[in-house]
Amino acid sequence: MEIEKRLTMLQNTYAASVAETVNTYQKLKVLETIVERRKERQAQTAPYLNHQLGIQSVEDVFYKLSEIYGCANWTVEKTEDGYVAIATSCKLCALSKKWVERIPVMAGALIL
Repeated sequence: MEIEKRLTMLQNTYAASVAETVNTYQKLKVLETIVERRKERQAQTAPYLNHQLGIQSVEDVFYKLSEIYGCANWTVEKTEDGYVAIATSCKLCALSKKWVERIPVMAGALIL
């Protein structure tokens, strides 16, 4: 299998796994608690991850993660108040919409 096809398959598998996990947490009514705990951990691990991924600016967060995970196409603009980032497409949203059409129970369980 070609490298590009492997990468796309891994990105799709990752997005599907995230969507399934979020839906499971939502059904178990623990999603908010887990999100808060992850925020705390991410505050601690962000410097290490940023270094590992070569992230040096706010814009890099969106562009590099998009490149790695193939998750969304971002446009990022600096404003007077900080930054505005807009996703023009989102793999996780697309997967969830497909699941909602097939499995109505999974509707509305995304964190983006």
